[in-house]
Amino acid sequence: MLKLPVPEAEYENVVLKPSEYQQDMVSSLADRAEAVRNRLVEPYQDNMRERYVTAINHEENVTKAVTDV
Repeated sequence: MLKLPVPEAEYENVVLKPSEYQQDMVSSLADRAEAVRNRLVEPYQDNMRERYVTAINHEENVTKAVTDV
């Protein structure tokens, strides 16, 4: 295991108003999620859940890789 120096981090949360594009994107995602939940689309038409699960698994793998260093 490498014994590299770890710099101190200063975190700052900055709250911004979402842009019109971001609001439209979130609204679109909400519409898609509702259609999937109500079974108005087939899984081959919109694989939103599969992409979500893939993203979560990827995030967990990256977190594990970083903490194992």
